[in-house]
Amino acid sequence: MCNDASRAQRMSVGRRHFLRNMHRRPSRNARSGRASALMRPALACLRRSSPGLRNLSYPSDAWRHFDEVHAALAPWLQSAPGFRPHGAAGYGGPWLENVWISHFQAEAHAARAARKELSAVFGPYIPILVPFTDQWVHGGPRQVGQKRYRYPAGLVESLLRVLRPNVAYITVSQNDEGLAGRAELSMLRIPNVLVLSAGGYGHVPLPLLKQPEPLLASDDGGPLAGRPTLVSYVGSLDTTATGLRARMRNVVAASAAEVGFAYAVTQGLSARWSAVRLPRAIERLVARLVGAGDSWRGVMAASKTSLCPRGFGRSSYHLAETVQMGRVPIHVYSDTPWLPYEALYRDSIGFATDLARLPALLRALHVDRNASDAELARRERAIGRLRSSHFSFEGVMAQVSAFMLTPHRADLQCRRLPPSTRGEG
Repeated sequence: MCNDASRAQRMSVGRRHFLRNMHRRPSRNARSGRASALMRPALACLRRSSPGLRNLSYPSDAWRHFDEVHAALAPWLQSAPGFRPHGAAGYGGPWLENVWISHFQAEAHAARAARKELSAVFGPYIPILVPFTDQWVHGGPRQVGQKRYRYPAGLVESLLRVLRPNVAYITVSQNDEGLAGRAELSMLRIPNVLVLSAGGYGHVPLPLLKQPEPLLASDDGGPLAGRPTLVSYVGSLDTTATGLRARMRNVVAASAAEVGFAYAVTQGLSARWSAVRLPRAIERLVARLVGAGDSWRGVMAASKTSLCPRGFGRSSYHLAETVQMGRVPIHVYSDTPWLPYEALYRDSIGFATDLARLPALLRALHVDRNASDAELARRERAIGRLRSSHFSFEGVMAQVSAFMLTPHRADLQCRRLPPSTRGEG
């Protein structure tokens, strides 16, 4: 029989062995299994566009590679001397790309300071925090203020040199022509770069945002049953090469003549003036003086739904504006819809149609008004809950974070890369 001293000695050895094992690093197989699980969502998304993409792995030197990527692209970062956002549609930034960079640079800095892994912020991806669209519009720091619509010399080459073929990357683009630009960077060369796209060419649709629009006040238009206009659109009608917006106006006019609903589809003020937000009383005065078609916010207030046709790219600013203002959008697409949060959008926010199906949708909304008003009211209530969490700069950043860290619970959805940058407009 063992005496108490030998028993205590064996228990002490066993305890030391247990504690040593408890703090031991996981085995290579265990680490490999966790890495595979981490990479699975990224692979599944990228393989929708590149089925032959070989296995990707999370780099063991993630922080070092993060620094390496941004050191190689230092001349074109948001922090580079002389940088400023581009201007478009009467707005000068910050744009979604700028917000993505500022927000996640701060998140990465906080994670590093807390000695967390990079994956705690970006999941399976190494981020590329470059304002691609600003650089593409200006053509580089030396041409700030000039619109060149081409990447500055050296950017694409530096990017291709620093990327590793077995690592998954993620970035944001709002360019109508995507990260590709004007055939300057083929996505076939970077099948492991996942693009969150507000412009209409990428793997994950995002809302195309500029300055936020306030929710329409309770006296602007009133309840659905009291709004005289079924559908409206005030804005550019000549944006697309194939005239989709002008053809949309003709389709709506023909449908209204056949079915008998009120509509307003007109050319609005210039982009610079349409971006100006006037007091409601002044907007009413402007509408009386120069025609209701120019007071686009006033027209929207009196409408049950708002047409959001694609522009030069597959997306449009007006879809996000419509949601922010609390109205139901009708996205009009050509080759393929570009819908942020597509499942959520179709179920609770708005409608999507091409020109061929637009008459049937308008007819359905008009013929059974009680049912359609009830459905539109349900969507407006949902929009009231979702406009800040999904269609504001801060909300989109939260949705992007959820997509990277918990994709199975995220509202952003991966889709196959479209066959061309812009499709037929």
